[in-house]
Amino acid sequence: SSAEVHATGMQLIRIAHDQAHCALACIMPVACTSAEDPSHCNQAADYHLRQAIASRALSQKGVHHRAMDPNKQQPQQELTRLVIIGDVHGAWSATADLAALKLLNPSMCIFLGDFGNEDVELVSQVASLELPKAVILGNHDAWNTMTPRRLRQPPPPLPGETPAAPANAVLEQLRLLGPSHVGFGACQVPGDHHVSIVGARPFSRGGKYKETIRAFIAGLYEGIDSEEASAQKIVLCTQQEMARGNSVVLVSHNAPLGCGNDPWSISGIDWTPGGGDHGDPDLRTALDIMTEQGIKVPLVLCGHMHHRTQGGGHRRMVHMDTNGTLILNAATVPRVRRAPAAAGQSPRKAVLPDSPEDPVTWRHFLCVDLQQGPSMGKVVSARDVWVAVSGPPQTLVAEVMQTQELVRQREGQAGTNWELWDAHLQRWSNVFIAEPKINDLSISSHFDAWRCMTYVMDHLLQNKSRFHIEDRVSAISSLVRGLMSTHWSASRQDVQDELTMVLQS
Repeated sequence: SSAEVHATGMQLIRIAHDQAHCALACIMPVACTSAEDPSHCNQAADYHLRQAIASRALSQKGVHHRAMDPNKQQPQQELTRLVIIGDVHGAWSATADLAALKLLNPSMCIFLGDFGNEDVELVSQVASLELPKAVILGNHDAWNTMTPRRLRQPPPPLPGETPAAPANAVLEQLRLLGPSHVGFGACQVPGDHHVSIVGARPFSRGGKYKETIRAFIAGLYEGIDSEEASAQKIVLCTQQEMARGNSVVLVSHNAPLGCGNDPWSISGIDWTPGGGDHGDPDLRTALDIMTEQGIKVPLVLCGHMHHRTQGGGHRRMVHMDTNGTLILNAATVPRVRRAPAAAGQSPRKAVLPDSPEDPVTWRHFLCVDLQQGPSMGKVVSARDVWVAVSGPPQTLVAEVMQTQELVRQREGQAGTNWELWDAHLQRWSNVFIAEPKINDLSISSHFDAWRCMTYVMDHLLQNKSRFHIEDRVSAISSLVRGLMSTHWSASRQDVQDELTMVLQS
């Protein structure tokens, strides 16, 4: 009814599969002043809707496509910041690390496990951390329980690490962490970020899904009694979070299988000649299933395989999967070190957390920024960060001392060129993810269709000042999200009728 909104400004845009076995339809009110040519409004509607839908569909295939208004520069998007703490191995201070985390200002803290050999006291400190957090426990967090290690001498603890605890420590750690432990589960980043953290199989020790692992996991998680069941559970958790309209970040103690066989690969075997792939097979299966279903996971976070390989040298800590998923390893061990003797030097190797002889310590974090809005969940930046913490406990001072970029990207019409930091070769390497033609896109399931529809509504909300339809689009977005939560059972005609009724009201 507004003079600024053309009375006939509703456009039906249909994107069909090449064989027409699935289609997406949605209704869009188009902003148009009375002085403008209605055909111009229709062209604008067609452009923005097709760009929005294509962007989501392309991202499902591993390609990030930025939909831009050619006549107007888009406002800068807010970021979701994930601050990741890799394998801890006793190197944690409730006061110093809290000071460092507050400096980094995370939307969510993510712990990738291996706090110690079933170190209940340290896990209790992490559970009490007064910041949003997600945790997945590692193999050292079940050191006594998962395999019969009581019959042999445990490895000596790292400096600052407590000795192994009794066998019931696994259940105690899970109790302390509560919902923040995301193994075979999920939690959402607080606030209006639309990002969920989904956990893969916890307590991973890497490699084959052996009988000892199967029995241990089956005893903790009902129904997860095989490698296939583990993969299906990861897929289900991801689907449930994406049905809420959220982008998903997968966290695992170990990287998936298929990321390289060299000793310096992100999960490469460095303790036997010839190397080998020590990745998790169930996580690889889950990623493959999701790729087949058109589900795009932009980021996998992992640890377990330490940044220094046996015999010296550095591990490759960044990997780009063939489906466009970025995999980052945060296991810089030890993560707490003495401050360097001189400016410009790297931190020294010795680890004496909170020692009075070391008033200044450097602490490692992996910081990842994700984009919000039309390219929701896309990795904007990732970098290793060393934070110096000094001073008495009452007045700790934190300062970023050293950073190392891990990823760069340049987008073009043909696709996205990623530059990944290769710590093994100490140089940048290039990975190109091709962009398929829009005519080749397919929407192969109701899941894809609802995802695209929700994305269109979010895109309209992002441009509400231009379309002047905030209230109506907000209602449509809520409606579509509700339909998604009912497992997409409504027909296309039912959805059109519901959307029309909302618009008319």
